[in-house]
Amino acid sequence: MIKVTRRTLLAGTSALAAAGLVPFRAFAAARTYHALLVACTDYPNLPKKNWLIGPKNDAGLVRDYLLKNTPAPVKFLAENVKLLVKDVEGANGPPTHAAIKAALADLAAKVQRDDFVYLHLSGHGAQQPAANKGDETDGLDEIFLPSDIDKWVNRDQGVPNALVDNEIGTALDAIRDKGAFIWAVFDCCHSGTTRAPPRSTMSLNARSSSPIWSAATTLPGRPR
Repeated sequence: MIKVTRRTLLAGTSALAAAGLVPFRAFAAARTYHALLVACTDYPNLPKKNWLIGPKNDAGLVRDYLLKNTPAPVKFLAENVKLLVKDVEGANGPPTHAAIKAALADLAAKVQRDDFVYLHLSGHGAQQPAANKGDETDGLDEIFLPSDIDKWVNRDQGVPNALVDNEIGTALDAIRDKGAFIWAVFDCCHSGTTRAPPRSTMSLNARSSSPIWSAATTLPGRPR
């Protein structure tokens, strides 16, 4: 289970305060807080032995923490917290490839400069041959598996409906281009380099959390 603590949640904003750029409480109170929580537990196109148990439980707990327990002046409003998961009360829909992409695009459209975005993707992760030859040193793209992936039949074409690292990088860049800050957690296998942005060399710092890999980083908004 992933625990979102006061320390980890506020790490991004407290770094600015420590640098003396702005009074911490004033800065934290003035920004808007957004969250996108994605949890893939059921995979209808895969054998049930490949389904998961924990992601939807974690996502529900994280959602409740953000809405009810974040310390002042941090405040997540319900309308700014989107939950894509099956069988969790109050969820906004299933965690399909299209739904995840749409939610990320919606964030990019509505965030403002200095807003804070918490992104949480939990489910299966894997690798597949890189779509762009020479793009990866090991020749492999990291992928997150939404709930509507299909069986991997043609290795040259990759896993149907997989969310590829380059897609994630492009989506995060669109949010950062608005000047927002991102705190990203990828609770899945092969997440150490999940963020592969086309215009940035930043990557996630991964730590072992056997039997999965989890990763988190704060990605600052692009300077103007």
